[in-house]
Amino acid sequence: MAKVTAAQWLQKWGTNLSAAAPYITSGVARVTQAPGIAAAAAAPTMLANITTSVTSGAWAARVSAVPLSAWQSAMTTKGIPRLAQGITQAQATKTASISAFLSAVDAAVADTNTLQRGNLEQNIARSAAFQRSMSARAPKKQK
Repeated sequence: MAKVTAAQWLQKWGTNLSAAAPYITSGVARVTQAPGIAAAAAAPTMLANITTSVTSGAWAARVSAVPLSAWQSAMTTKGIPRLAQGITQAQATKTASISAFLSAVDAAVADTNTLQRGNLEQNIARSAAFQRSMSARAPKKQK
């Protein structure tokens, strides 16, 4: 069994995220380039999945349209103050999905624990087995 329940996990997550607002604010202030401009620079990497959007210019135009000061202002005046509300809403709706995820972790750990450990190749095999088990068992996002 997982070391924590879904309710415990969500409670700790909510407490820690709520307390992180000053750190998030400090991090926002340290950003030196608008995230949208940085994202636009990553167009070659994203091109395979969003070819139409990138080649038309729509993606770059939208992500680079927000200047750094506007993004920082929106984060500090709107985004960060809404953390507590978002946490409360997520805690109310995420218990089932966190429980399913922790159950998948338990099963993947059990699968992995049947394999030998010790040398590098055995440990790599255990890691791969854990990843495969999680891929097969973990809850999938609904489309």
